[in-house]
Amino acid sequence: MSRTIEGVVHGGVVVPTAPLPEGARVEIVLPEQNPQSNGGAPMTPAVPVLDASVQEFLKRHDAEADYRTYCALVRESFPELVRLEVTLENDPDEEGRQQLVLWVYMPDSISDEILDRQEAHYHQRFFGEVPHAKSPLFVTLTRFS
Repeated sequence: MSRTIEGVVHGGVVVPTAPLPEGARVEIVLPEQNPQSNGGAPMTPAVPVLDASVQEFLKRHDAEADYRTYCALVRESFPELVRLEVTLENDPDEEGRQQLVLWVYMPDSISDEILDRQEAHYHQRFFGEVPHAKSPLFVTLTRFS
């Protein structure tokens, strides 16, 4: 039985969003190029690269599956997103607690009305799909590019 694990090419190496089993055989499928968008670059899902500290944070909180749900929800809720970045930040409200911050980069040209609608959709789904006990681990912030 096969399963899909997304990844991103970073420095010529595929970095998966989840650990791969040792010795696993993989098949890499690249999406078709769309010359009308993104300057002819391949159109790929927005998959942030996770550094070791973020991966350890997710493991420590048993939140790897929740993270995948969270990222899929963000990609579905914000179809115009340009890219995603992940950082690990100290929670400003609770000393000693960290949060995974997912920076959603949106195009400068997006209208306030569309963004408001997408954010409302995202928040409604987030609180319905991410377990309540895990929701303090994740923060979504928007930037424009």
